[in-house]
Amino acid sequence: MAIRRTFRAGLLIGIAGLGSACASVPASMPPPPLTAEEIAARDARLAIERRAREPQDWARALSRNTPQAFEAYIAEHPDGMNLSAATARIQGLVTADAAAWRDARRVNTRQAFERYLEDYPWGAHTATARERIRELRLAATPQAEKDAFARAFELDTRRVYLAFLARYPDSVFQPDVEAALRALDEAEDTFWQEARDAGSVAALRAYLDRWPDGRYTTEALRRIGQIERRIEDDWAFARRTHDWRVYDRFLNDWPDSRYHWDARRSYRALREADRRDFEWALRLNTIAAFNEYRRRWPRGEFEREARQRIAEIERRILAE
Repeated sequence: MAIRRTFRAGLLIGIAGLGSACASVPASMPPPPLTAEEIAARDARLAIERRAREPQDWARALSRNTPQAFEAYIAEHPDGMNLSAATARIQGLVTADAAAWRDARRVNTRQAFERYLEDYPWGAHTATARERIRELRLAATPQAEKDAFARAFELDTRRVYLAFLARYPDSVFQPDVEAALRALDEAEDTFWQEARDAGSVAALRAYLDRWPDGRYTTEALRRIGQIERRIEDDWAFARRTHDWRVYDRFLNDWPDSRYHWDARRSYRALREADRRDFEWALRLNTIAAFNEYRRRWPRGEFEREARQRIAEIERRILAE
């Protein structure tokens, strides 16, 4: 059974059981423009919806009772029933805000500015009121508290800042201390990520030196312990094998270890001995001499060349 639907644009979509194909509008085709009648019908529908919402929007503006709330009502209902009332409310609130600000400035006390902020949190002078409160609080702050803040700011550590807040929980400097703590957290996070990614004892100890009371101290100590155990294991293996290649790998893996100079001395001594023994074999230039070199240095730097020399001598002997 086939079902056929006709759309306004004249497009047809046919559905004919399972496996049927559907014709659709290409993605690049724009929708057809609305006719004048359709535009008028849409505008009429929106106007009806706005009028239906108007009582609710007016009640919301009255509940909030701020210039911003009444301005939002006017923007949504420019020809609303309460347009005059909303305009009057805005004027009255702005006038009251200006009068309250004049009174607060005349009294010029912390309490007066705090009362202004409480009564007019939306007011035009809230930022100035907060700044004036801070100035007045700062003027009334004991010198000991000012000195303690200056000292904390100079040391610039989490522990000192937290101690300051514990001693002065309602300090005028609390926003400054909290901002400093946030900055320290961000800097510590960056420092820790770099130290963790470096994966060396030196980098992790640099983190501990910079952030002795940091949030990642425990993790840094745990990682240092793991690395140091690996260094000890690798050093024991290098000493046991006593191969210059192993010492070389140890130096590359752990350039900052406490065994660095011992490993470097052993590396240089072994390479020098390897070279010296091969030069001895070259001077003798016999199969026995090169085999002796290979016995002493089975993984030596010149082991391959020693085998080649042996092969050349053998071919020469056979040729004779």
